Amino acid sequence: MSRSRVSSSNMGCSVEDHSTGVSIEANRRCYCGILLRVHTSMTRHNPCQYFVSCPLRGNNKCTYFVWLGPELPVEAVESIYRLMDHLDQYAKELEAANLKISSLEKRRKFHFLVKVLLLSLVVVLVTCRLGSIPLQTTKFLPVV
Repeated sequence: MSRSRVSSSNMGCSVEDHSTGVSIEANRRCYCGILLRVHTSMTRHNPCQYFVSCPLRGNNKCTYFVWLGPELPVEAVESIYRLMDHLDQYAKELEAANLKISSLEKRRKFHFLVKVLLLSLVVVLVTCRLGSIPLQTTKFLPVV
């Protein structure tokens, strides 16, 4: 399969096929007549490779697909793999940190609720001791 490359000019973007040297204008349409879109592959098999496809391709309605640009050198692909591995590791660390933050938030809310309940209990006890509410009428407090 021959690869093409993306080139640009003052007139806009065009695609030039290496084997034929034929330039394909950016407003080219696919088999079903829809304007093509340029995408960047971020898969491990084809990292940072440009391709053109029909917007309906994912729905199995159109099969138009063309790679753009030359294949990347092996060194570049290996560097991209290393960077993707670093990103994966950072994503895992971020997820772990977010889980810890969530756990701490739940604990903080629980501690706040306990403090409010204890403060409410202290208010009730102080009010009872001051005589505002007779101790005999409170059923939930033991008589001291």
